[in-house]
Amino acid sequence: MKGERTAALMMAGLMAVLPAVGCSRTGQTEVPAETEKITEGMTSVTDIDDQEAILIGAEGLSGIFNPLFAESEADQKVCDLIFDTICTVDELGKPEDAAGHFEAADSAEDASEETDAGENGVAGGEDDADKTVSYQLILNKGLKFSDGTDMTIDDVIFTWKLMADPYYTGRYSLSEVPVKGMQEYYYDTEDVAAYKKNLSRTYSDKKISEEDFIAYLIDTKLNGWFDGNLPGNLDGNGTTWVGYLQSNGYDTAGIEDDPDALLELLAKCEYEHYSFSYDPYTYYQKKAHDDILSGGIEVEEIEGIKRVDDYICTVTFESAVDTGTIRAMTVIPVLSEKYYGAGYEKGGIEELKKLNGSPVGSGPFALYVYKEGSASLKASDNSRMKASAGYVKIRNTAQGEKSQALKDGTIAMASLEMRDEMDASDRFQVTPVQGSGFYYLGINTDIVNRAGVRAGIMSLVDKSLLSVSGEEISQILENAGSSSKGTVSGLVELMPQTWPVTRLSFCYPDIGKLSRDTEEDLYEYSTEAAAAAFASEGYQKDENGLTREGEQLKLNMGISEELPDCIKAIAWKLKADMEELGAQVDLKEYTEGEMEATIPTAAFDLWIGRLSGLTDYDMEDYLKYGGEKNCFHHQNGYADLLFEQIRETDDDAHRVELVKEMLEDIMEGDFCRPLCEDVSEVYVTNSSMVSRNEETTVNEYDSFAEIVCAIGLK
Repeated sequence: MKGERTAALMMAGLMAVLPAVGCSRTGQTEVPAETEKITEGMTSVTDIDDQEAILIGAEGLSGIFNPLFAESEADQKVCDLIFDTICTVDELGKPEDAAGHFEAADSAEDASEETDAGENGVAGGEDDADKTVSYQLILNKGLKFSDGTDMTIDDVIFTWKLMADPYYTGRYSLSEVPVKGMQEYYYDTEDVAAYKKNLSRTYSDKKISEEDFIAYLIDTKLNGWFDGNLPGNLDGNGTTWVGYLQSNGYDTAGIEDDPDALLELLAKCEYEHYSFSYDPYTYYQKKAHDDILSGGIEVEEIEGIKRVDDYICTVTFESAVDTGTIRAMTVIPVLSEKYYGAGYEKGGIEELKKLNGSPVGSGPFALYVYKEGSASLKASDNSRMKASAGYVKIRNTAQGEKSQALKDGTIAMASLEMRDEMDASDRFQVTPVQGSGFYYLGINTDIVNRAGVRAGIMSLVDKSLLSVSGEEISQILENAGSSSKGTVSGLVELMPQTWPVTRLSFCYPDIGKLSRDTEEDLYEYSTEAAAAAFASEGYQKDENGLTREGEQLKLNMGISEELPDCIKAIAWKLKADMEELGAQVDLKEYTEGEMEATIPTAAFDLWIGRLSGLTDYDMEDYLKYGGEKNCFHHQNGYADLLFEQIRETDDDAHRVELVKEMLEDIMEGDFCRPLCEDVSEVYVTNSSMVSRNEETTVNEYDSFAEIVCAIGLK
């Protein structure tokens, strides 16, 4: 569908598609006028010299220095250094203590005793009557914000309420976390079921009328895309609004100079062709909130969150919770109620944006000055975290310019993507961030429906290529007619992975206790074993190749052209080995976007690509037969049953056992084989400018602040 709009824009004369055009209409967050006034005063402050600071390149610096609202990479990096979190996350994805400690009580009796003692506060257990489960949060004493005020449990509760505010839609939203009373607070009504039913009846995705959809598009000016300026320049290359409409088949005669008329026609165009890029439901839900809150606030507190004393509160959940829920409650920045809460009332989340330019947090750094495309931060004396350097500068740097800036020494550190160009050099230290996903070999079992054939393919996956020299990889790709592009991926050591669930999962099982009795891969690379597996299905090599009943084994294979070179080499070597055995393999490289769109369509017999977002047992989406994300087209009623049981159980130990069964079932099907862990980004430092206390491999939940605090100037 994305390709449809791209084609339309190209018809209008576009040579390069803008992100705002080729992607969904999310709109860009602008710096409020109030923030501009606050930051104006900083222009008179003398900035620190570059030589005194760790220079970090990041994209999109705009002065939105509140973690609830920051969207760009640069603004988020600034916020990560200014604000502290209740917990961080270890290498297994489990929360660990930071500014506080969050845990469930062993029993209600223990919690009662603690309350009577007045020391550790309330921490209820499981209530047999309503199946609720209570946790306690104990905040460290002695913590302070950068303005010198004390951090208390009131600041944590205040932050939670901001994230549950009806008008908050940022990345830390708690509206769906199963805390008792959370839905009532978010929808501001005691009858949530009736509210949702009424909203869904009128404005659900399936029931919203064309008239309402177009009204939403006009009111929001295509969700901020249409600025009313004519003739318009959609891509920087001269494409006009009229040209865009004409490329989509609309007659603009007589309205070329009328922005209101063009907007109406654009709304019709977007509804008829690109409605998938918009979200009218959220728009009308906000209007419903307006109607509710206009009559006064009905639900002022979240029932399941109770203050005990200055440093302790209890959180009661409506059901058993997993690590993902705990992360949502604890791996969050804490905002000062005294500073941000002045004048705030539920529903008034926009008021907080007035302070975007003058943030107050409890992290290792505080904002010193923001001007001229950079934000200078000074190490805070009040934080529990101690920085090795006295100053940090976040410098606005486009993603495509980071590599050169690192080489030139205009920045000392940046987060790069695996596909970014980067030459090997002793000056650069590379630290990969392990993501919650893997690179996979997948086989379409609808087409490759003989188990022996799939087993033969699995025997030709040479994972040793993950760790061989770059010269060998380059030679394989050169022989295949592909090429090494000198990307960051060539500098990263990728970790082989056997089982299709990440160790960041809270229910990752002890694989050693499975019947296979090992976490080593089920298949060693072996052309002999592959030939034997093919033979078990009746395939023998003759003058016509690897044939069965006169038919040659023919397969088509798709891979992403953006794969790391070593993984791409695995694919091309598999093709070469298959052809040496007599099969025919048609292998083509596609963009990552094309791969994501094509894999679920069953167009490939086998493929190598990336699946992400696998933090728990999320393989279900990718395995669901007939589902939108189905990647293997493997119909398996047993796996479906296990997934249903995994969702329904409240017993974590039982859930882990079910995940074991699910994993083993997947592995035995020989249709899904992880190659290595996904790397979501890579931190590169110029070691001639800065030094790190120790080399560290980090995962997606590690604190950026902890990484920066470990870096010092040379």
